[in-house]
Amino acid sequence: MVNRFIAILVCHLLGTYFISTLLHYVLFNHLLYILSPIFAFFLWIFVAAFTLQFTKIKFLAEEVKPENKAVLITGCDSGFGHFLAKRLDSKGFHVFATCFFPDGEGATELQKSCSQRLRVLHLDVTKDDSVKEATEFVKQNLGKCGKKSC
Repeated sequence: MVNRFIAILVCHLLGTYFISTLLHYVLFNHLLYILSPIFAFFLWIFVAAFTLQFTKIKFLAEEVKPENKAVLITGCDSGFGHFLAKRLDSKGFHVFATCFFPDGEGATELQKSCSQRLRVLHLDVTKDDSVKEATEFVKQNLGKCGKKSC
């Protein structure tokens, strides 16, 4: 996976360089010799932006389909974990949102505002027993996600 992204990045940079060089040579030798440094800078920015958009559309437009996918998110009491749990639930993923305080305000708000696909459970990442309990809960409830009862 990493090698693929490195190859895409190298192709993007090489494409930007060659297109910029070609345009720079053609335009400067025939039209804009006086403004060359300023024009070269803006030309490079334009070509880089264009090739980046092309690269994103052509190679990086993969999207993960939420069907039969489940995620486990830690730290859903508040902050980024809370927001991510809501967002992935709204996208159709089955979410196991772990909270340090499963009866707290953040967990209660998640249960009220999200669909039945979101399950809140207790997890203290510093305790091995808590991690094992959460693992067992997810294993037991993971099969139910495909049957629309999760």
